[in-house]
Amino acid sequence: MGFKEKVLDFLSKPVEIGDYETLGVKFSEQAALRDLAIHVAISYIANAISKCEIKTYEDGKEVQNELYYMLNVNPNPNQNSSQFMNELVERLFYKGEALVVPWRKKFLYVSRGWSMEEVPRRENLFTSVDIEGESLNRKFKSSDVFYFKLDNKHVRRLIDLMYSDYGALIDAAMKSFKAKSGEKWKLALDNYAAGDPKFKQDYENVIKKQLEVFLESDRAVYPQFRGTDLQLMTQSGGATSADVVSLRKDAFETVSQAFHIPLSMMQGNITNVNDVVKQFLTFAVEPVAQMISEELTRKTTDYDTWKSGNHVKIDTTTINSVDILEVADSIDKLIGSGAFTINNVLKRCGYDIIAEDYADKRYLTKNYGSIEN
Repeated sequence: MGFKEKVLDFLSKPVEIGDYETLGVKFSEQAALRDLAIHVAISYIANAISKCEIKTYEDGKEVQNELYYMLNVNPNPNQNSSQFMNELVERLFYKGEALVVPWRKKFLYVSRGWSMEEVPRRENLFTSVDIEGESLNRKFKSSDVFYFKLDNKHVRRLIDLMYSDYGALIDAAMKSFKAKSGEKWKLALDNYAAGDPKFKQDYENVIKKQLEVFLESDRAVYPQFRGTDLQLMTQSGGATSADVVSLRKDAFETVSQAFHIPLSMMQGNITNVNDVVKQFLTFAVEPVAQMISEELTRKTTDYDTWKSGNHVKIDTTTINSVDILEVADSIDKLIGSGAFTINNVLKRCGYDIIAEDYADKRYLTKNYGSIEN
C-alpha cells in the first residue's frame, strides 16, 4: 500500500507502525491519527539518509577504508547499513538524541538507552549503555562514542504536544464521532426481575445472542417476545467525519511545518517533483546529514589529520533518482567542461564505474579554453 492509500485508510484500520515501543513511543488505534503524521515525517528523513553514501576521505582523497565499510555495508552482525541508519535517525527524532557505540573497533551499535554524566571542562561520561538489550558494565568517554543531539526545539516541542494535548483532542473527536455514527438501542422488558436467576439465564442464552446476531447482520429478523420492546435511540450532537478529517489535515500541516517537509510531500499528492525534492533535501535532510557528518568527522580525526583532508561526509546527492535520458545534455557539458570525470558522472547517475584509466581522466572540449588560446 502506498503512502496516499495509507493516509486514506488509517481511520478504519490500525496502522502498521512497527516496533516503536522500544523507542518509548506507545501507539494505539485511537491515537493512529496523531502518530501517523509524525511517523511519516520521520520515515521520510530516515529513509532518505539511509539511501545516502557515507564517504570517507584521507588526505583529501575519497577512500573506502574500514570506517567506510562499517558505515555503508556492515555496521554490526545484526544490521545492514540501511537498518542501522534508519534506527539512528528515528531515535534521534523520537528521543531528541542518539548514541552510537564502536565495539572492538569492528562494529557500530545504536544504543537503546544510557545515562550521561556531564563533566564541566572535561569529557562527558556515558554509563549503563544498552546494546541490543544488554547493559554494558563500563564507562565511555565522550571521545569513545558518537553522540548526536537534535537541536530543533520546534520538532521536540511538537512531538511532546502531539502526544499530550493535541492527542487528547483528536481522541475526543474520534470517540465522539464513533458515538454519534454508531447505533444505540434500548430493550424494554416487562415482568422480568433483574435479580431473578431465571431472567439472567434467559437473557444470556436467548435474548443476548439473538440481539447480537440482529445488530451485526445487514439483513436479519428479531423475534420479539411478549413483554419485550426493542427501540432505536436517536442521537444528536458530537463530532462529524468532517471534524475528524479537519483534525487529520491540521496534524499533517503542523508536522510538515515543524519538520520542514513540503506539505504536498506529506499528503502524497506531489506534482512538481523536482522542486518538492529540492526543498525537502535542503531544509529537512541536509541539516541532519551535516550534523551526523560533523560528529563522525570530529570523533575520527584530530586537527592535523583534518587539516590534511581527512573527514567523513554524507553524500545527499544520491537521494534523488536520475533519469539518464533527461540529463544526457547535462552529462555532456559536465564531462566536456572538465568538471567531472566519466566515472564521477556514472556513479552520480547510479551506474557502475568503469575500471579503465580513461574513465578517471578529465576532458576539455575545444569549445573551452583560455582567452589566450
